[in-house]
Amino acid sequence: MTVAVSTRSVRSIGADALGPAAQKIRNGLISGGTLVAFALIWQWLGVIDAFGHNVLPTFTDTMRALGEVVTTGQFWQNVRHTMVQWAIGLIGAALIAIPVGLFLGRGRLRHRSTRTTIDFLRTIPPVMLLPLFVLVWGTGLQMVVLLAIYAAVWPMLTQTIDGVRQIEQMTLDTATVFKISRRRTFFKVLLPSVAPFITSGVRVSAVISLFIAIVCELVAGSPGLGQALAQAQHGGDSPLMVALILVTGVLGVLINLVFRYGERRLLAWHPTYAKEA
Repeated sequence: MTVAVSTRSVRSIGADALGPAAQKIRNGLISGGTLVAFALIWQWLGVIDAFGHNVLPTFTDTMRALGEVVTTGQFWQNVRHTMVQWAIGLIGAALIAIPVGLFLGRGRLRHRSTRTTIDFLRTIPPVMLLPLFVLVWGTGLQMVVLLAIYAAVWPMLTQTIDGVRQIEQMTLDTATVFKISRRRTFFKVLLPSVAPFITSGVRVSAVISLFIAIVCELVAGSPGLGQALAQAQHGGDSPLMVALILVTGVLGVLINLVFRYGERRLLAWHPTYAKEA
């Protein structure tokens, strides 16, 4: 028991001895080494044709295809189509989810009467509604945006409702006793308490909106990266297809990083984010 405690103590002391810069370098080296190992394994699996029928191209062939496609104007036009549909869908979902969540969360009866309906609707996979949306709105921008709104609205709505519900009623009653106006109570008490929940919901919904936009383009043929991916698949161009898959993954990671960074900056005053800083 003594040896275990001593070993743990030595490890903690060694970790604390590293400064922030050294820890960042170490984490960067670990991440870089992991990526290199992943690329080598990918290259080896592609060379030996591990999955048969040349399904998985080699890493070098994929990077070559990626380098060629990013120099074309059509690629950036597809990226623009996807990002526009993603942004409109996310903004539309936020304009609906946040006000509705604040309204439903403030009333116990409103929350109880709508909870079952919300739980039912948000469990329906948005992809299952794609044929219906195509039938009603076609395959253009409107269909993609509406389905992205439907998919992205639920994380923000539920997070906003949960954020309002966790506020102690005594806090709101105190504001009422001191005759603080509703407007001031909203901006000084309600909104700061709910803000971490809202930003978390927005960050999750941002990735969901991108996913739905790409799926709509892939399945319904709407302009964007998904359509380009489908064309590469039908043409049997595996390196280009995998390269476009990597592009969509990078976009998702970048969106998550940007929203996480904005979340920390906007909520730097909050105790949770102050500890992270």
